Amino acid sequence: MDFLNKIRKTKFAHNCAVFVRHRQINYYNSRILPCLIDSKKGKERLNVAFIVYNVSMWKYNSLYEAMLKDDRFNPFIVLTPSPGKEKEIREKHLQEMKNEFGKLNYNIYPNVVWNNLKFDSDFEADIIFLAQMYEPNFLTKELKKYLICYCPYGFPSTSSSKWAVDTFLHNIAWKEFQATQLSIDNSAEVMYNKAKNRVLTGYVFGDELKKSIDSSDGIWKNVGKNHKKIIWAPHFSIDPEHHFHLSNFLDVYDFMLEIADRLKNEIQIAFKPHPFLYPTLCQEKFWGKDKTDEYYTKWKNLENGQLEDGSYAELFCSSDAIIHDCGSFTIEYLFTRKPAMYLIDNPNEREADSLGHKALDCYYHGTSKAEIENFIRNVVINGNDELQDKRNSFYNKYLKSENNTTVADNIIKIIKESL
Repeated sequence: MDFLNKIRKTKFAHNCAVFVRHRQINYYNSRILPCLIDSKKGKERLNVAFIVYNVSMWKYNSLYEAMLKDDRFNPFIVLTPSPGKEKEIREKHLQEMKNEFGKLNYNIYPNVVWNNLKFDSDFEADIIFLAQMYEPNFLTKELKKYLICYCPYGFPSTSSSKWAVDTFLHNIAWKEFQATQLSIDNSAEVMYNKAKNRVLTGYVFGDELKKSIDSSDGIWKNVGKNHKKIIWAPHFSIDPEHHFHLSNFLDVYDFMLEIADRLKNEIQIAFKPHPFLYPTLCQEKFWGKDKTDEYYTKWKNLENGQLEDGSYAELFCSSDAIIHDCGSFTIEYLFTRKPAMYLIDNPNEREADSLGHKALDCYYHGTSKAEIENFIRNVVINGNDELQDKRNSFYNKYLKSENNTTVADNIIKIIKESL
């Protein structure tokens, strides 16, 4: 009886929370948002803040640079190093962002924002582009001041999953610029606001992934012109108790070093781990910091290997192939139309929408070390690539821009027409 009462109380508390959340969403969209829009309409110059968590998640280069060239916008970067992570990781990501954006000579807001969306009194913005849409889960005073915009930091392949698209922020955002109509249609089925704030523009990071790279100098180690350049990008979700467990890292981490050594005269490998793999491995229940540092250093010092923990558009464009188990890379790498292998036990069990499954059909599937080696030897080195036509078809149907316009131009046009 006590157990049943506990269940009833938990369910009642959940229903109450959902009720309050929906009330806040309705209040914001009917009262606050119209006033915000009116206050920005006709402004000669719009201050646009881009919230950045870490370099790897920064996907707005083309949009930021396009806004710099338009007199209507004053874009700037707000450094908000990886909220919720350990101090050491946040300090590391902060320094990497300072180096990256300093090198690009981007406008950086002078104060680091350590608490997500908690700004100083002198913070002036009309529009904020968020890095992620998971927190906060309630109405704050900051959200009442700015028009919230968002472009997915990964090409969406889980648009029908409620946890991924039906957060509080997703439902109150002014504009969400989406990659495909399918993403909008699928999310409309599970979002409280029926995806009314989602507009079709294309995938903004795709602007970067379509660039031609004339030389790999400065991107890859110079180990020989004929070496095939392979990216290995493991996900961080090594914990089987994680709500989604994608990563195969612990099954293949030693094998990837081994094959890099065995084929050192033919390939070079860029180890491109998810930025949160390092802090996950550093936990005592996994490797601890010393073993994790030792492993990462091996890749950094490997003659035909390298450690990549920053931006990756140029890395993708200058590579010959990828091996990974990261959801956000699944469609992103198909912009390059180069051979790709997805590490997974059963491709049919991967959570994805129909476009995600179509993307996985363009991949070779790695379920064992033998299949990984066969992919490297047979497809990458020898060029026996039976999926090339399928990748080209996917690119032309879902990723190729119409009328040679950039996604950044599409977004700017929508904002200017709306304000």
